[in-house]
Amino acid sequence: MPFYIFAPDYRETSGGIRVLHYLCHILNELGEEAYILNAKEVSKTLRTPQLTFAKLEEHYAAGRNPVTVYPEIIHANPASTPVVVRWLLNVPGHLGKPIEFEEKDLIFFYEAWCLPKGKEGLPLFIHPVVDAVFNNADNPEDSNREFECYYANKYHLGRKPILPEHRNLISLGQEIKRTPEEIAGILRKAKVLYCYEPSGIISEAQACGCPVLLIQSHYFPLPSDDTHHRIPGLAIYGEENAYEKALLTLPQITERHSRNRADSWEMAIQLIQKVYEAQRDLEESGKPLVNNGQKLWTLSKDERVSALDQLREFYLDSGLYFKDINDSEPLSPGLEQSHVRRSSVSKTQLDRAHQVWLDKRGFIETDTLFLEVPHNANGSLHSEFKLLIRLGASDNALLADTLDALSQQIDERWILDVVTELPSPDGIDEVPNIRWHTVESLSLAKQRIDDLVAASPCKWVIELPAGVRPDILYLARLVKEIERSPDTLAFYVDDDCCDETETRVSPRYKPRVNPAYLQSVDLAGPLCVSKKCWMASGGASTESTSPWYGQLIRIADRFGWQSIAHVPDILLTYYKNFPSNPESCTSALAESLKAKGIAADVQYLTNDSWEIHYNPATYPAITVAVLSQGQLEFIIRCVNSLIKNTQYPDFEIVIVTQPLAGDPDYYSWLKAVQERADAPRIRVAFTLGGSNYAALCNQAIAAAAHELVVLLREEVVIVQDRWLDELSRASMSESVAAVSPLIHHAGNAQIAATGCVFGMMGEFGSPFASSAALGDDGYLNYLKVTRDVAAPPSSCMLVRKGSYQKVGGMDDEAYGDYCGEIDLGLRFRNEGLRCLVHPRASVVFGGETSHYDLGKRLLALSFKREASRTLRKRWGTRSIKDPYWNPNLSLLSPTPLPETEFRAQWQYMPSDKPRILANPLGNGQGDFRVTSPLTAVRKAGLAMECVWRQKISGVARYFTAAEIAQLDPTTVIIQNYIHDISLAALDDWRASSTRPFIVYTLDDLVNDLDLTNPFRKHIPPNARSRFKYALERCDRLVLSTEYLADTYRHFIADIKVVPNRLQKEVWLPLTNQKRTGDKPRIGWAGGSTHQGDLILLKEIIEQTRSEADWIFFGMCPDEIRPLLAEYHDLIPFDDYPAYLASLNLDIAVAPLAQTPFNQGKSNLRLLEYGALGIPVVCTDIDPYHNSPACRVANTPNAWIAALRERIHDPEAREHEGKAMREWVLRHYMLEDHLEEWLKAHLPSQ
Repeated sequence: MPFYIFAPDYRETSGGIRVLHYLCHILNELGEEAYILNAKEVSKTLRTPQLTFAKLEEHYAAGRNPVTVYPEIIHANPASTPVVVRWLLNVPGHLGKPIEFEEKDLIFFYEAWCLPKGKEGLPLFIHPVVDAVFNNADNPEDSNREFECYYANKYHLGRKPILPEHRNLISLGQEIKRTPEEIAGILRKAKVLYCYEPSGIISEAQACGCPVLLIQSHYFPLPSDDTHHRIPGLAIYGEENAYEKALLTLPQITERHSRNRADSWEMAIQLIQKVYEAQRDLEESGKPLVNNGQKLWTLSKDERVSALDQLREFYLDSGLYFKDINDSEPLSPGLEQSHVRRSSVSKTQLDRAHQVWLDKRGFIETDTLFLEVPHNANGSLHSEFKLLIRLGASDNALLADTLDALSQQIDERWILDVVTELPSPDGIDEVPNIRWHTVESLSLAKQRIDDLVAASPCKWVIELPAGVRPDILYLARLVKEIERSPDTLAFYVDDDCCDETETRVSPRYKPRVNPAYLQSVDLAGPLCVSKKCWMASGGASTESTSPWYGQLIRIADRFGWQSIAHVPDILLTYYKNFPSNPESCTSALAESLKAKGIAADVQYLTNDSWEIHYNPATYPAITVAVLSQGQLEFIIRCVNSLIKNTQYPDFEIVIVTQPLAGDPDYYSWLKAVQERADAPRIRVAFTLGGSNYAALCNQAIAAAAHELVVLLREEVVIVQDRWLDELSRASMSESVAAVSPLIHHAGNAQIAATGCVFGMMGEFGSPFASSAALGDDGYLNYLKVTRDVAAPPSSCMLVRKGSYQKVGGMDDEAYGDYCGEIDLGLRFRNEGLRCLVHPRASVVFGGETSHYDLGKRLLALSFKREASRTLRKRWGTRSIKDPYWNPNLSLLSPTPLPETEFRAQWQYMPSDKPRILANPLGNGQGDFRVTSPLTAVRKAGLAMECVWRQKISGVARYFTAAEIAQLDPTTVIIQNYIHDISLAALDDWRASSTRPFIVYTLDDLVNDLDLTNPFRKHIPPNARSRFKYALERCDRLVLSTEYLADTYRHFIADIKVVPNRLQKEVWLPLTNQKRTGDKPRIGWAGGSTHQGDLILLKEIIEQTRSEADWIFFGMCPDEIRPLLAEYHDLIPFDDYPAYLASLNLDIAVAPLAQTPFNQGKSNLRLLEYGALGIPVVCTDIDPYHNSPACRVANTPNAWIAALRERIHDPEAREHEGKAMREWVLRHYMLEDHLEEWLKAHLPSQ
């Protein structure tokens, strides 16, 4: 029985990873067959072979069933084997998601503390120490140890600091890259290792003669039953004589490690026995199978022969790494690019991202307020939509799914006509929205459908396949799109599929209307067509399969592609697969070509894509203009490849260059190449000295002898013989101004350019650049079919001379070497002309001319930035908003995947209400200032939201100007934009001529934090200047207090003050009980920024703790902690209100030091106490004025007097508490002030 050990790449510095690879080694040494799965790197000294796909296929074909061993960080079963071992090396869910245990999973644990309560398992301890490295033999430093060191790695995930006394010690954490030998060298000299977490380094330190002291914490609680207490050479830091205890028992460690090594093999044998028992049990009694992969492994050996293709498809789409698949060398490129078909986007990766994207489509009960859908009054059937289904005999079972989905439509104004050979089912006549029409044969369906549409009062017609499930908003969304685009005659939407488990898979995020692309693939799917257009374009398709494709082509032929629009949302779901018939599609396209008198046929590219293959009587003459900057090696290579590899009947070569003084070799070569007698003819055209790329292109067009001109950079190498034939054929349509080949790199054949997508990677990017290779299909056949693109790549493009000159050519003064081709593409599009990429042709890009010149590279960055700004000023949003790219796809990556970090409500909810895009802080300030009020505004149906919290950890990411242009919000709300990357984002937005209204919201003094504030270290020292810089790029500043407004009034003209307020649904249901203890309970609650404020309370607590119990919730200075009756640590933000109420405080305190920062704070602490009816004693300071709280000076006597009054008079203090609550309810309930908040954050009317 093969063992697959699922493990990360091998590295010596991780004990957890090492033991996974050691287990594989031990199993092989014991005579089993074990492999490492999913790791690209394995040890060079261990017996740990990598699992290849060929080996997996061999096991499968031989009828052998493997077992997969997973560490606890893998929550699912990606290898899909029926027998699974879960080896818990840490507490499940600590890193990553909790484990999704399957029935009959075998559970083993590394140490007892790894096993969750309620779970049963067996021990599997693999000794982690490499004895040859970690030992104390012949150690001259053993009697003279001086160093102290500490280890904290995963401990930092909780954002907890190490103890102050350890900060200057040597860290052995993984933030410092050290070899095992270097670590051992330190441990052999170390007096002690302070360890903050369970780790293999504990055993390594002991082996080096270094005692270990464990740091007890919330992360590493070390309860009394923890096995660490029984290990020699260890002790708990802070306990009495801890170091001496660890040192005294350290000599026992040699014997313990020897026993551990022996036990490792015995436990591995026990694992083997349990696995074979599990396999026998599976064969006898089975288990629930969770996916198709597991089902494949349950087939008999004979049945598996016919299932090998299914196995290959399943595992190659699984996202697992197989060395023989993922590391295979690409083949040499050829015209047909016919080597193995694959997509550069893993299906599993895409489906996972799709699930996240779907999950972000959140609805709340009141979202119906955004819908403006008229309903059928009094049951009358006024039909807006005529829905049609041609029902085949085998599709009858699927119809129920479609009817169920239609019954849930928000817009009820539809009638469904089912045309079928089947008899009418009983009771169907009683269903008001459904009509059943039986015909002798589906070949007669077209006529019946056309008659039904002609007789119907409906305005729009949709033919659907049986089994499709329209989204609940499908018709409502179409109504809104029809309203927004009254001249549009047909709409198509995005779609996906669902499997047997109802899991949504295989999404098709389609391009916006892209004529060449939509002609080449059955991509559009069912169309919503105006009745007028339906009748005028020939009615229903003759074909019953893929009828929408033929209809799409006919509508485009009759009314033009501009009459068709795309609705970018997944609104249709099919069962298992999209129902497409390529034969019907290619027949419809061939009929269209024939009707228009075009000499062309339709040829397949893949099983589900095709192209128009033009057959000209003669091929037009072409000028190939090689644009040279004087790089002799490049120009020789380019021209030689042109001459050698181009098999085109009639072309000339024109070398366009500039005078280059001092390079006689270059001139000698130019002279020689012009004198050659063989075809093709070669000429040289000189430009002025210092000419840039745009000037070279303009000179090339002027010098060209023919209408078709290829603009070819000298870095390009020609590798196909028919590349010019292909480009020439693709340019046959008069509407095509430019055609480019697929451009790839040399050697690995990775994609370099597939046509420009505006906004990708911040500015202009090419999908699949360096993430796919020549021969890959790409997502939705993107790398196979001819497509319209916004602009051609600069490396190689065939252009029509007349079109180029018509739009004025390239602007060499404005753009120079950068963005000229982008501007050209926009000019073409402005004149109704098209740019195509035609992947049947491909060329190699051999490297940038100036790549080696650092000075030129630095200068190029400046020129490129300036050219981009010029482009945006000239073209506005059109230069960053791509006309073809699906707006649901991320612009951050060249690989087409849906954007999963943010999704705007208005992207799926059809409404014209204001759109507010927010990028708030991910803390309480972000919640009170932005997230909570914005959610409340949405619940009230006043505005639509998109909230994307700023990252607290990891790489910061901010909206690009292109992402904002794509989302098109009414307002953008920002917070804490004072760091370099966020200020750069503001500059990026400002460069766009059509940026939205930008509101900066603030709750604190940003430039005057107290010295004791722990966040001060995260604030730049010139925060005031940065804040002022940010406001110069914003339209309005919204603040929480008048004090802040007065402070910043000279920074920006438009300032609004909106106080912080509390949510009714969160705070009003809470109750705070009174008099629950023997003594009154006095409490404080708050975050970590109040160190300086709370010090004020120390003497006050000392004087009153005998009269009242003091409770702190959140932050607590060390010197106050011993004085408290209770301390409650910080908890998640959403749990804070209920937890505060549960403390049952009788009195609350709100001390603030008299500092400028505190003067600018809001009264939020008083609001929270007041909402719970708790009387408050607070500092007499600006934010707490105008409240019923008792305000006192910051002196011990004043505080003690005020507290004692309330301690000893419960009736009076509870009366104050009621006054506090009434004050909060009257003035500070968020839902009562939504219009105020909204008005402050929207542009002035």
